[in-house]
Amino acid sequence: MEPTFEEIKLLVVPFEGSISHMYVDTEGYVTVGIGNMVPNASAACRLAFLNRTTKNPATASEVKADFEEVSKQPKGNAARWYRPFTTLDLPDVQVNQLFRTRISEFRGQLRKAYPRYDTYPNSAQVAMLDMAFNLGTGALKKKWPKLNAAIEELDWAAAAENCVRPKANPVRNEVVSALFRRAAGLKPNP
Repeated sequence: MEPTFEEIKLLVVPFEGSISHMYVDTEGYVTVGIGNMVPNASAACRLAFLNRTTKNPATASEVKADFEEVSKQPKGNAARWYRPFTTLDLPDVQVNQLFRTRISEFRGQLRKAYPRYDTYPNSAQVAMLDMAFNLGTGALKKKWPKLNAAIEELDWAAAAENCVRPKANPVRNEVVSALFRRAAGLKPNP
């Protein structure tokens, strides 16, 4: 049985946040919701933003204006700092749907990159989903040779020792390491 959406959300949200308005993340990318990077104004226009004052669906020009205003702001501030530069919000239902879609995409990518992914213990799957969400699946597969060797060998204790991300919150790293340690005591899923 694969990890539930709620299990994954419980891990990711404390570190990514759940922000209804656009903001600039720590890497300088416009982002919304639960760590969802918005690459450009066109991508932002495909999201179901609402005008914060009227509660009406946002127009394309309103979305573009928010995107442009936020993208001019400096990176490195708390997400809520960017709220005064916006007039739109993404409803919680949309934030959750966007997150579900991204998790589904990451699961598909992880299944391609790790053919035995579905047989891994749930805690290892959740740890890998968090890492893929944070780093990207390609970076996880290519830039973490010791971790990938441990995963290939189903050596979850070694995975726990080799999953620390230099730019990640230390608590997030510890949580992911603990998930791999938990997997070390479990057999693969049938």
